[in-house]
Amino acid sequence: MRIERIHDQVRIEASLQLIAHHHIVWQVLTDYESLPSLVPGMRSSRRVSRPGEPLLPRQTGRSGLRLLEVVLRVIETPREAIGFSSVAGTFRSKSGEWRIESLEAGTMLTYRASIVPGFWVPPLIGPSVIRDEVRTKLAGVAAESGAAPTAPEEA
Repeated sequence: MRIERIHDQVRIEASLQLIAHHHIVWQVLTDYESLPSLVPGMRSSRRVSRPGEPLLPRQTGRSGLRLLEVVLRVIETPREAIGFSSVAGTFRSKSGEWRIESLEAGTMLTYRASIVPGFWVPPLIGPSVIRDEVRTKLAGVAAESGAAPTAPEEA
């Protein structure tokens, strides 16, 4: 896993190889209403756009002592990638993607994000908290997919 802070921006990249079919991993990641069971601190996730409109899930939660809210515009490339970018919420910007790659013996799951919080993040503690949250998020996806990681996190 790599976390890099450049001024106010935090960049994250993490990968995990899973013994799970990529279709199952896709189903887990696109079940937006169930994401609170996977994502640490997430309290709710629900679609706020109407059918036929761009996919806009509204997510609320907590990171440390801070309450967070974000509305994401999501673009899905079926069973390959889920791109996202914030359109409203407590982040000045949040964008990235989940990439799902089918392997002979499972799936490679990669998460990349660039985040500019709309609030102060302690320089030394912030990246550590983000690292723990991303690690827990990946472990949650692995568990929900019925898989255990087969390789350590890369990036």
